[in-house]
Amino acid sequence: MSGRNASRAEHEARIQQEILDYLSEHPHAMDSLEGIATWWLPRHEARIDVGLVAHALEALQVNGWLERVGDAERPLFRRRAGSGGAHPAQG
Repeated sequence: MSGRNASRAEHEARIQQEILDYLSEHPHAMDSLEGIATWWLPRHEARIDVGLVAHALEALQVNGWLERVGDAERPLFRRRAGSGGAHPAQG
């Protein structure tokens, strides 16, 4: 994996963890991609790459941590019932 791809993968993994951390504190939260990028993630950088957030949400969904609800045009994401709050990387 090239340095740029590794950096992107590390950034995406950090975003996944930040989403799960947010859901640990707010277990009933549900929002759109844009809302998650705007409100759930810490503002330690000037601009959040929404594409990275989308990939992170997809990975969390595939791995059973999140579920996607609503219509295809503006889906919402929330913690999947019974998924707990800790990301597997924490354990």
